[in-house]
Amino acid sequence: MTKFQTGYIRATMVSMMVLSTILIYSSTCLATPGDLKWNVEHGGLIDGSPAVGRNRMILFGSDDYYLYAYDFDGTQKWSYRTEGAISSSPAIASDGTIYFGSDDLYLYALDYNGNKTWSYKVLDKISSAPAIGSDGTVYVTSEDKNIYALNTDGEYKWRYEAGSIIVSSPAVNSDGSIFFGANDGYFYALNSDGSLKWKFETGGSIKSSPALGENGIVYFGSDNSKIYAIYISNGQKKWEYLTDGAVTSSPVIDSEDNVYTGSADGYLYSLSSSGELNWKFNTNGKITSAPAIGSFGTIYTASHSGNLYAVYSDGSEKWTYEIGLSDSSPAIGYDGSILIGTSSGKFYAIDSNSSGLEDSDWPMFNHDFRHTARNSDNQGPTANAGEDQTTDESEIVTLNASASSDPDYGIKSFQWTQTDGTSVTIDNSDSIYPTFKTSEIDSETATLTFKLTVTDTEGLTNTDTVSIEIEQNNPWCFISDSAKAFKGFFKNID
Repeated sequence: MTKFQTGYIRATMVSMMVLSTILIYSSTCLATPGDLKWNVEHGGLIDGSPAVGRNRMILFGSDDYYLYAYDFDGTQKWSYRTEGAISSSPAIASDGTIYFGSDDLYLYALDYNGNKTWSYKVLDKISSAPAIGSDGTVYVTSEDKNIYALNTDGEYKWRYEAGSIIVSSPAVNSDGSIFFGANDGYFYALNSDGSLKWKFETGGSIKSSPALGENGIVYFGSDNSKIYAIYISNGQKKWEYLTDGAVTSSPVIDSEDNVYTGSADGYLYSLSSSGELNWKFNTNGKITSAPAIGSFGTIYTASHSGNLYAVYSDGSEKWTYEIGLSDSSPAIGYDGSILIGTSSGKFYAIDSNSSGLEDSDWPMFNHDFRHTARNSDNQGPTANAGEDQTTDESEIVTLNASASSDPDYGIKSFQWTQTDGTSVTIDNSDSIYPTFKTSEIDSETATLTFKLTVTDTEGLTNTDTVSIEIEQNNPWCFISDSAKAFKGFFKNID
């Protein structure tokens, strides 16, 4: 065998080894859409839709009386116990306040760490999700037939009584008007002061929550098996579409103004903006929850068949994952995870190739990651890295981004980087309160500069910087330590 042949064989073997390594790495490290990322199990059914807050926080309630907060990796952050089952989907304000209702008749407001700031008692259980107006007003419906408007401190503003119990979650238009359905068969539109704007009769109970289009149309379903498109301005019907089962599923809207919703007949429907059928997808089990639309146009829906379905925008099946019976509306996390609870008490995070939500008027239940249930235009965040500091030498220095704010849908992520000074390692650089150790600094004084970048849920960013001056408690320590090191150097010479 010649040297050339030997070299060729060796090169071929090396190439095959490299290729095998790449393939193994890809199969183990690259996620596959439709695969389980993690799941957890609790004692009661989970039929609310999860909300997603800043710093990778997933929130959902359970029939076991608890509201749970989980990290994107499946680690539990905290839980909060009420005195009743929680089927209400949580909503998160731009400042991180969490609102949700319970069967114990209370609407709760918790801070970001799960501590109660206030609660407001109504006359019957709250199974719907709250909505948050652009001015911070919290709207919540109750099975006592009323919708309530509360200030951010829990103070009562007004209420409006419908003709029957309300399980439909309210939605808030950009002009401040509020929309919801009731079991009396009417769909209601209220002005921002709580007065009636108009109401529309369907003849069937309305449990579906509305979706608001920027085209001036509100969409909802009814137990009379119809999906409705109504003009926001005057309550006149634009179109209606008849399915073969009750429509309790809440509609969603894609970037082309197509409307998607499920029906008790087992089909997921795609309708054009003019009310014509694009396609329908058979799930072989009734659909009671809202679908969600991912960033690449994939529609995700749960069914009483026991499966979560991923459906292409043309109506063809992409993948399915068996989760069991579910009335929970799936949510999509910032990392593309499909998040959903089940009647058995299991909560799932399933991988997808979506990078988040579809950029559209109403891509999932209650509009957005935080379930604000309003459709006002997104405004950018404001980063605040805190005041410049001068601090004595200490083991740990903490940076502070807590004064950062966002006027509407909230901050999705925080990121700290060092831009000047002696290099240090920032621990938890993607958190509100990252830290670094001054033991990494070997000079008498040092000025370090850090940049904070905040990103909101629509991808808008803002930055701010902070300078930290470190002063050694005893500048002679540096000389002493150097002398010790110098002495040790000579001691170790043979």
